Amino acid sequence: MTRATVMFTDLRDFTPISLRFEPQLVLTILNRYFNEMVAIIENHNGTVDKFIGDSIMAIFYEADSPNTCRNAVICAMEMQSALKALNSDFKQRYDVELRMGVGIATGSLIAGIQSWVALPEAHEESEPFFKHHAESELPVLEEGGKIVRV
Repeated sequence: MTRATVMFTDLRDFTPISLRFEPQLVLTILNRYFNEMVAIIENHNGTVDKFIGDSIMAIFYEADSPNTCRNAVICAMEMQSALKALNSDFKQRYDVELRMGVGIATGSLIAGIQSWVALPEAHEESEPFFKHHAESELPVLEEGGKIVRV
């Protein structure tokens, strides 16, 4: 068991946006967004665990930096700032602006191959299991840097 901070990001209302464009343009927009966000995550000692549609799951391990929660929050704020810059270009080129929500939680987790939990044939790397953290307890950093609880 190790302590870490997990951050989830999600593009708000992205499905209707994606339906307005051809698939190749949707991929172009997402790739620019993901490339920018991944660089910021890595600059703050985070590790991208997976992409889930337009969402990102990143983990900040204490072994990489003792201030995991601080790193994740600063990272999220920089991601919001970077999205503003991206949106200037997206608005001009595609007449679209993206909005991103962020959820952050710190706690103990088990990281590694979890296939023994379900099926030996199917496993995922780094699937965290949080102790004492219900989904409703996750703080969310919304656009503009305002922190709210869901």
